[in-house]
Amino acid sequence: MSTRVLARRGIEVAGSEVAELREHRLVFDQRGVWPVEPAFASFVPAPGHVVWGVLYELPVAQIERLDRYETANYLPVEVAVVGARTGPTAARAYRTRRPVPERRPSARYLALICEGAREHGLPEEYVRELAARPSAYVPILSELMGLSVRGFDWVHQMGLGRARGRRVP
Repeated sequence: MSTRVLARRGIEVAGSEVAELREHRLVFDQRGVWPVEPAFASFVPAPGHVVWGVLYELPVAQIERLDRYETANYLPVEVAVVGARTGPTAARAYRTRRPVPERRPSARYLALICEGAREHGLPEEYVRELAARPSAYVPILSELMGLSVRGFDWVHQMGLGRARGRRVP
């Protein structure tokens, strides 16, 4: 949900607002790259829980661009959220296609999630809970992974992420 990550991916946002996905909880059940990026975020139904996030307004071309990044591992689904300004509304979210047992996210990835949460003014208690989650860190390799992620985003942004008509995940 960090606008810095969206900008790095070349995704232009028309508007944004804080939103909540009720009766769900945040999980880290999307397989990552072990041991430096063990898991990525998704959400699952969970009565009594709330996932706070950001509702972005995106032009169709930008949704398609976002799909190129996300749909190799995530399934776009329609969910009912409650936006801070718009109230109840339908939104597109990305849910893990092939969930694995929940794992720890990397410290790098968790920090990006917390950065986006603070940037958009998500409830402080929720941000504290996010920041307190256990995370994985492998000295040197974790820093190299951060550089690799930025390189991956650059390849996609430059339109080089297609080979023989197939998307590079």
